[in-house]
Amino acid sequence: MSARQGSGSSIAPIFLRLCLGITFVWAGLGKVMNESAVSGDAAAVLANMGVIAPPGKPTSMGPRDAMPTLMSLTGPQDQPKEPAPKEPAATPPVSTPAPAASTPHYTAADFPEPVKIKNVHFITIMVANATVVPMNDKGEPAKTRLLPAALGQPPWPVVLAWGAAITELVGGAMILVGLFTRFWALGLAVVMGVAMWLTQFGPAIQAGTTQLLFLPAYPAKDLQAWMPLFWQFSLFCSAMDVLCLGAGALSLDGLFFMKSGAPAPKPPAEKVA
Repeated sequence: MSARQGSGSSIAPIFLRLCLGITFVWAGLGKVMNESAVSGDAAAVLANMGVIAPPGKPTSMGPRDAMPTLMSLTGPQDQPKEPAPKEPAATPPVSTPAPAASTPHYTAADFPEPVKIKNVHFITIMVANATVVPMNDKGEPAKTRLLPAALGQPPWPVVLAWGAAITELVGGAMILVGLFTRFWALGLAVVMGVAMWLTQFGPAIQAGTTQLLFLPAYPAKDLQAWMPLFWQFSLFCSAMDVLCLGAGALSLDGLFFMKSGAPAPKPPAEKVA
């Protein structure tokens, strides 16, 4: 390998790492730090996941229900009496267990006003909706669901949403400095692959409006419609490139894990006349 090729293979991953690191740190911070308002069905989904509650909604357990034992002991204090003659023990009454409180199910009517949420929970809503089979305009169910139904049960949508946000934030920072680069590049590639499925390919397949079997049926000249997919695909490919190439020599991976005493390449053998 020539010196030019060696320096190129060491410097080239830096540009990919800068692109991925800055983009995903910015995206992760936006999901974790920023807030937005939701209402209606979106707010109801989060309420059923236990993330938010309707404003002014009374709790299901009142103050009298909180301590039934103490309430039963209140009353006038009597003077101690002599023990009464022994009588046959009465059969203790059979206590009937109270029915368990049903899990509340909120609807869009419970959220007429906007409620503030962290932006990460937009992923929670997306994951929860992807586990439900939608209905088309004719009232017929779609042929498939985007994610398994088990992932729609609490707390999985919240866990997956926070997992994606933390992968973007921490993974972007680690790729930026070049530490455990291949591991975090794989995580970011998975995040972008799932994002393309949930926002682009999957909905198009569900609606039956695809071109080339999986691409959304956007007009070819509609740049605004294609831009989110191209952006996601570019980040996916960049993450796969870093996964294959590594961080390069100019990184913490290169400082800690690359062997410094590698033997020099042998010169080509001279031809014997």
